Amino acid sequence: MHALKGARVVIAPGRVLDQATIVMRDGRIAAVGEASQVPIPSDARVWDAAGLTVYAGFIDAYVERAFDEDKEPRRTDGTDMDPGCPDRARSS
Repeated sequence: MHALKGARVVIAPGRVLDQATIVMRDGRIAAVGEASQVPIPSDARVWDAAGLTVYAGFIDAYVERAFDEDKEPRRTDGTDMDPGCPDRARSS
């Protein structure tokens, strides 16, 4: 279990919690709210998140463009695949 304490949390466009706590259990968010409203469980590892901004899941951190369609034509040899793809290592 983990707790991020003191973060600025953007929960939706235009909705911001300036001093929030996020509690995570088993890889999932269990609670989010103003620090005064969300108790930190005694078994949680507490992370000081003061000065950090956390965004809701409307940003997909795993999407990455492998090439710029406007500047570079699509290649057919497989070298324009996702850099995280296991097949990428075989084609470069």
